[in-house]
Amino acid sequence: MKLSGLSLRDVRGLSDQRLSFSASPADKPSDLVLVTGAPGSGKTRFIEALIAAFEVTGPYLGIVRGEDWAYGARPGAVELQLWLDDEERALVPTASAPAVAAVTFSSSGATPHVDRALSRLLSRYDHAPGTSKREYLADNRQLAWGARSDGLEPLEQSLLRPTRDPHKYAFLPRFLTSLRADEARARAFAEKLELLSPTVRYRPAVDADATICFRSRAGEGILAPARGLSSSEAEAVVIAATATLIGLNRSIVFLDTPELFVPEDRVVGFVQGLLKLGHDNQWVVATQSPALLAASDPTCIVRIEQRTGGAR
Repeated sequence: MKLSGLSLRDVRGLSDQRLSFSASPADKPSDLVLVTGAPGSGKTRFIEALIAAFEVTGPYLGIVRGEDWAYGARPGAVELQLWLDDEERALVPTASAPAVAAVTFSSSGATPHVDRALSRLLSRYDHAPGTSKREYLADNRQLAWGARSDGLEPLEQSLLRPTRDPHKYAFLPRFLTSLRADEARARAFAEKLELLSPTVRYRPAVDADATICFRSRAGEGILAPARGLSSSEAEAVVIAATATLIGLNRSIVFLDTPELFVPEDRVVGFVQGLLKLGHDNQWVVATQSPALLAASDPTCIVRIEQRTGGAR
C-alpha cells in the first residue's frame, strides 16, 4: 500500500492542496515523499492530518477529535488516494483505482467515507512481514525510550503506532533481550542497524546484560542504548528496532525531521538506508534538509505554506 495522492480542504492550520505522487492512477507511487516548508509552516501538522484521516477510516487506536482539525462550524476534509498491490486489491474488489479513504472533520466529530472492505484492510495489524501497516516516527522519538519496559505483542504495539507518545519505544529493553533467543531476528536487526549508521553495531555479549550490546566508534567497550551513543546512533537503533519488531514491509511510514538527530552531511545516506529497511515501503518525511531536498525528485516534494490564522 502506498499513498498515490491526497487532498486537503479547510483543514485547520493547513492550506488547501491537491497532490499526486504517481504519473497516473494506475502507476506505482514514489517510495519517498518529502514534506518541506519554513519553521512553523505546518509540516508536522500536515503529517498528523494524514495520520488522523487513516485513524478515522481504518483505526488502530481510533481516538481522533474532529474539532482539532476543523475551523469551528466549518467542516474540514481529507481524502487519501491509495495504491494497492495485487494482493491488497483482491481484498478490496469493490474499491476504485486508486482506492479512496476520506474523512470529514467537524466540531461534532470525525466522519469516515470509505469502502467497508478497505476500512478492514486499513485496520489490519500484525507483525507478519507481509502485512502492510502504518508507522509514525514523531520528532520526540528519543525522549523516553528507556523510561519503562513494554511488551512486544501486536495488540499492545498496535495501539501505540499512530501516537506521538515517546513511550512507544519503551519496548527496546525487552526487544534486545528477546534477540538472544532468536538468531534470525538478531541478524535482521543488526543488518538494519548497519544500513542506518556507519558507526554503531549490534555486538551482544553472552555474559552481559542483554541491553548492553552496542559498539560505537566514539565509545569504549560495549554500550547500553541509552548511554554512550550519539543522537544519530540512537536514531538508528530506534528505527532499526521498530522496523524489525513490527515487520515493516509494504507499509507507509511517517518520519518527522531526521535532521534533528542526523548530521546534514549524512542525512541523504540515512534516508537511502531507510528505503532499504524493508520490502516496498513508502516513507513520508518532513524535512528542511537542503541536502536531502536537492537529492530528491522534485515531483515528490510537498511544499507547505502556513495558512493565515491556522495553528501548527
